[in-house]
Amino acid sequence: MAQITYAAALHQLEQGRVEQRYLLLGDEYHQQFLLSEQILAARLAAGERAYGKTEISGAKANPHLLQEALSSVPLLGGNTVVIVSNLQRLRKEAQEFLLAALPKIDPTVTFIGIANKLDGRTKLGKQLASLCLVIKLRELNNQQLPGYIESRFTARELRPTEDAITEMCRVVGRDCGDIENEVEKVSIAFAGQSQLSLGDISSYLAASRQFGQYEVADYLANRRLATAIKGVQQVLASGGSAARSLFWAMSGQLERLLLYPELSKSLSQKDLAGRLRTSPFFLKNYERQSKKWQPEELTSALEEIYQVAAAERFGAESPQQIWERALLRILGSSGGE
Repeated sequence: MAQITYAAALHQLEQGRVEQRYLLLGDEYHQQFLLSEQILAARLAAGERAYGKTEISGAKANPHLLQEALSSVPLLGGNTVVIVSNLQRLRKEAQEFLLAALPKIDPTVTFIGIANKLDGRTKLGKQLASLCLVIKLRELNNQQLPGYIESRFTARELRPTEDAITEMCRVVGRDCGDIENEVEKVSIAFAGQSQLSLGDISSYLAASRQFGQYEVADYLANRRLATAIKGVQQVLASGGSAARSLFWAMSGQLERLLLYPELSKSLSQKDLAGRLRTSPFFLKNYERQSKKWQPEELTSALEEIYQVAAAERFGAESPQQIWERALLRILGSSGGE
């Protein structure tokens, strides 16, 4: 089959054009994640993921597992999406079975194969390339960036001016996860508008980029917890324009540190990063910091942050209501009762 770029594949999916077999090549995590999410959304209706999606690691795959995944039919009907990661680690017998099974899979089955690198000269590489739509996942270069950012706004029915796109390129950078996050937040901030000017983008980015997840992580890493919380409280109490973004960045970071020890026991690095809404690159920081403080200290710090958040600044709910909702979210994510 054909080979296309990540941006072209994302555009096709957003237009409703879904292939049956995909091969994602490259180690760009956010591009893998965004494409997989688009395919899943197109093939599985709301509520069907629990029984319609199957994920298999190439290192653990065998003919029996692959057969069960590729030929299974959900009890309640509908489609199936089978994701096989680390294809480069498939054993010989699993490779042979997969290559024989893919041409014959049922129309209700969608296959997504993922490999950081696959030798195109091998039998596996050649035949997968002929059977699947191949999507090369690479970091966007400076020439691709403006068009890609514009496409992300277009997908949300927003039309930024050329200088607004240039400002997004300058401030946000080339990471597809960062771009998706910022474009999504811009679309919420300017809901109801069809066009975005440089002024719109500049005013939004001035607040949004002051305190990000990683700036806060670095802030916490280099201070005692009590000192860090006191500094944050002072900014929140001042009510300046940075208060809202700092509040959500700090509370989100503390929640992640509380969740990390429990979730890391059962999830792969990729799934853990997705659940924590972060990059796999930063998981080592969470591991180190989660050992630095006891859960009781983190919970107390998180409660202090929420208590400073005046109701009129952060929403109609009182700080206590927001805090209770945060606890429910943490307990739900970690499987607590």
